[in-house]
Amino acid sequence: MTGKFELKKSKNDKYFFNLLTGNGQIILSIEMYESSASAVSGMESIKKNAAEMAVMRPL
Repeated sequence: MTGKFELKKSKNDKYFFNLLTGNGQIILSIEMYESSASAVSGMESIKKNAAEMAVMRPL
C-alpha cells in the first residue's frame, strides 16, 4: 500500500495537510500554512527528505 497527502483548508482559511496510509488512516498532521503553495512546498519537502529522516521513540 502507498500513502498519499491530503491538502485541506481550515475554518480559519489556513491550509494544512495530512499524510494518509493506503487505507485512509491519518499518520501525520502538519502545522497550518498561510497559503496552499506553502503547504504544497511542505509536502514536497517531506517527500524529498523522508528517506533521510530518523525514527524517534519516546524515552
